[in-house]
Amino acid sequence: MAKPIIGLSTEYEKKRRKVTIDKSYLQAVEKAGGSPLLLPVLREVYLVRDGLRRIDGLILIGADDYSPKLYGGKNHPKIDLTSPERERFDLELARQALRLRIPILGICGGLQLVNIVRGGSLAPHVSGHSHGARHYVEVKPGSRLFSILKQRKVKVYSSHHQVVDRPGRGLKPVAFSPEGYIEALEDQNHPFLVLVQWHPERMPTLSAHRLFTALVKEARCRR
Repeated sequence: MAKPIIGLSTEYEKKRRKVTIDKSYLQAVEKAGGSPLLLPVLREVYLVRDGLRRIDGLILIGADDYSPKLYGGKNHPKIDLTSPERERFDLELARQALRLRIPILGICGGLQLVNIVRGGSLAPHVSGHSHGARHYVEVKPGSRLFSILKQRKVKVYSSHHQVVDRPGRGLKPVAFSPEGYIEALEDQNHPFLVLVQWHPERMPTLSAHRLFTALVKEARCRR
């Protein structure tokens, strides 16, 4: 049986005009039994549909900050905006994938992206969660995330400075940091929409592997 194809969004380095991705994302998909396919940032966003037709599941990877104008927020000195090209492409990618009900795993900026698309908002800056911070999150029993991780308390690797303020339409908070920040969202009415604020691709743990395996399993069922 052919492996399910898992699309991955990509970073765009405007100064060097390069599309890139951390290899750890690809390795995590391969280890979970999927076949990774990169979805490069394109100027013509209508081509998003062509890429989505080729995949069975989607990972929205981490990113620099999306513009606070998208959710009626205010600027902050710590905000480091992603390129306009990537922001425009990512927004269309998330909108189309949601409309097509493709299985989605959102990671860090991917969580924030889907929350924005669904009409939610972000807190502009929090301390203590950036540059490789490690901490525990509490996962809500009865959630899809809990059924995947099979753990109530999970140690995670974080690299962000923004968090969910107001969850978007249909998104339910299902994990929290010790400070009470929302660490994961999901939509139980979607075939598979699981969004985590941490970076499982950088964690050599069973709980991290289970996240990617769950996406690949759902993608395989969609074929």
